[in-house]
Amino acid sequence: AGSRTLNEEGYLLQRLLREQLGSPHLESRTVPGPSREVLAALHAPALQATVPDLEFAHHVLILDVEPGESAPILELRLRKGARRLGTKLTVVSSRPSALDPKATAIRFAPGGNEALLRALAAALHGEPVDDHASAAGIDAAVVSDLAASLKDAGDDQVIPYGAPLLPGPAPHGDGTPRPPGGP
Repeated sequence: AGSRTLNEEGYLLQRLLREQLGSPHLESRTVPGPSREVLAALHAPALQATVPDLEFAHHVLILDVEPGESAPILELRLRKGARRLGTKLTVVSSRPSALDPKATAIRFAPGGNEALLRALAAALHGEPVDDHASAAGIDAAVVSDLAASLKDAGDDQVIPYGAPLLPGPAPHGDGTPRPPGGP
């Protein structure tokens, strides 16, 4: 099933696979995604946030996703939190976002999402970020400031992320990177 499959078609497809063929293996992405271990770690109950958490968090870091396109109601909660409660929004993406006027916008070079994550991880661990930051097309000081802001927010933060940000194997297993938006 692909991204253009209607909900009803997806439902019928999963019934066919599960009930008639006896297979629990159903995938809706058109390109390979993260490993089972990565998905299990990201879906750990301790890491889950609720919709109200978006509104009431001290800091929301939006990583390479446009909430208005993928989940408009979540964007409304983010705007409400920023407007009424002073929730700090930071949008980190390679493209402009509808939330930019309410947020601190940080841009990285197209295709630099993995390097950006490595730079942010290094900054959070107090390691040098220069090489990763330059590979992401972003100033190292910006990454360091973002890491400091995340540390200051403590546990009261939410980090929505987009699927392109997740690692996954190359489409043909040859080690070449996936092109954005398709196999």
